[in-house]
Amino acid sequence: MQSVFELVNRHQPWRDARGLRYAPDSDGCQYRLSRQYRIAFDGDPDAVRAFVREVLQDEVSDSLCENQAAALDDFRFIVDIALKPGCLDLEKEAVRRAIQDRSDPAWSLQELDVAHRVYLRGAAEIDADSYVRDMVNPVIHTWRLHDSAAM
Repeated sequence: MQSVFELVNRHQPWRDARGLRYAPDSDGCQYRLSRQYRIAFDGDPDAVRAFVREVLQDEVSDSLCENQAAALDDFRFIVDIALKPGCLDLEKEAVRRAIQDRSDPAWSLQELDVAHRVYLRGAAEIDADSYVRDMVNPVIHTWRLHDSAAM
């Protein structure tokens, strides 16, 4: 089985996206960040959900969405950024270690993917490719660009 969990900080406001670019312009774009965990597993889905709530989610600050296309509304694009296989991904290793330390017999991890999501919105036309070009290092990152119109 596979589940996708997305965690969004409830208290994080939309921010000016000029800081995401090398050559900032005044396109009026804003962004918010989230973390997405794609977990392939064998066993009890409720036990996986419990692990995510207990270990990955900050119950006070984070909203948890499961198996949804997007955790936020009112966006134009989403950029999913992850480290390529073979790169040292400390967050992924920490999650794997937490799973091993718990040794929950109700489920076992088959595969784990961690991505950081950047939601972009703005009143003006957004050149999403220019944001991707400035945020992503193609040597170490994989990325996917999602248009809200296609979701």
